[in-house]
Amino acid sequence: MTLFLAPLLILLLVAVLGFIGCTKDFDSLGEGEPPGGDGPPDGPPNGPPPEPDKTYKEHVLADGPAAFWRLGDASTNTGDIAKDEIGPAPTGANPGTYHAGTPIAGAAGPPPSAAAPGDVSPGGTNLDLSDPGASSILVDGGYVSVPVAGHPELAPPEFTVELLVATSSWDSMALRVVACSVDDAANLGWALYARADNFWEARLWDGTQSQTITGDAVDFRGRFEHLALTYASGGVAIVWVNGVPHQAASSIPFLPNTQQPLYIGVGVEGTTPHWPFAGLIQEVALYPTPLADIPAHYMSNQ
Repeated sequence: MTLFLAPLLILLLVAVLGFIGCTKDFDSLGEGEPPGGDGPPDGPPNGPPPEPDKTYKEHVLADGPAAFWRLGDASTNTGDIAKDEIGPAPTGANPGTYHAGTPIAGAAGPPPSAAAPGDVSPGGTNLDLSDPGASSILVDGGYVSVPVAGHPELAPPEFTVELLVATSSWDSMALRVVACSVDDAANLGWALYARADNFWEARLWDGTQSQTITGDAVDFRGRFEHLALTYASGGVAIVWVNGVPHQAASSIPFLPNTQQPLYIGVGVEGTTPHWPFAGLIQEVALYPTPLADIPAHYMSNQ
């Protein structure tokens, strides 16, 4: 009988040891225990769900702008408010005011020939692909603008200004300013514009002189662009066109305009607007810091 049971005991021992070995192999591969073990592996089976992509607006707000004019207001008649998304409802802390076809309050003399009366229209083609409900304003190159009253938070010593823009016409004899904050009498501030030979450019003043930074050529085939200007202490000024930086070769001194309005859609020389823009403008944001993630803002709208 002993001889008969001995082989059975050996087979049983081999089976038990083999099961233990398989369990150790599972653990060594980092797979955890097979079903029916001591408990489930730690955490969800596929890790945390991915974060949803941010819209362009969400990127802007996450970076703490001092002011943000989306320019999607329902009405752009002269005197209507261009809402600032930053600050208390309903207008925000630094609202602009639409001016169309009439001289800007305080302007000296009649409109110059380069800025005849014109129109600004709401509900223009949306340049913000990440937000189907948004819209731009259309300015026709006439005597129109969105001025914003001067305020300390709109004149930081370091800054970023960015916007979405599409040109609809060009004039080889004139600049076309999309946004500026300039005290022309004191030679202070900044301007962002398409120059006469159809390149994007920025100019900064320091009270005695100005310096420019040139970006890419303007595209007039209906393709819109993401445009930005950043300035950091130490004189680092960069024009960004569609997420690509264009930096000046030397440091640029700069002093902010703390007295005169900020303008969208037109430039200012003294108290008389010049160099009006023709095309679409949307999502104008001003930050009190030189943003480093401009490419992420651009890519969120692709």
